[in-house]
Amino acid sequence: MQRSVAMDLQAAWQMQAKTMTQDVSAPPLMRLNRDRSRADNLWELLDDPDSSRPAYWISQFLKVSVIVGLIISQVQTGEEPMISAHLAAALETTFDVVF
Repeated sequence: MQRSVAMDLQAAWQMQAKTMTQDVSAPPLMRLNRDRSRADNLWELLDDPDSSRPAYWISQFLKVSVIVGLIISQVQTGEEPMISAHLAAALETTFDVVF
């Protein structure tokens, strides 16, 4: 388990210990994750790259796509663009849609 997730779980356990000890039928970790919605899971996936392997790869993909988008924009600012205007417009639109 990643260090940040372990710290979050420990803090949640300490803050909600009274309500969680009432339901002793489930293990402590399951009691913390049981009430999470899909939106909470998606938020953690996109917000915390250390939360899981897919979250890490999504964060890496987003970093690379930002850099590629910046490079494409900079390539078009010269007197003679290195790629055609239509291709650059299509690529920039694709990056805008991703974000």
